[in-house]
Amino acid sequence: MTTASGLTTALFNATNANKAIQGKNLMLSAITAANGGSVQYKCKSITNVVPDRYLPTSCRA
Repeated sequence: MTTASGLTTALFNATNANKAIQGKNLMLSAITAANGGSVQYKCKSITNVVPDRYLPTSCRA
């Protein structure tokens, strides 16, 4: 996992991740919620696309 410019990128490694997502990336960006009191995450699969069924519900297309 790396963090730069407010973005967190998770790389699912080849030894511990489900084979369907090994070598795939997921990017998370923290955003302030409309009510101003909480943080939400905007996420998407980048570079190597993670199939929707393996993404958190809030990240699915």
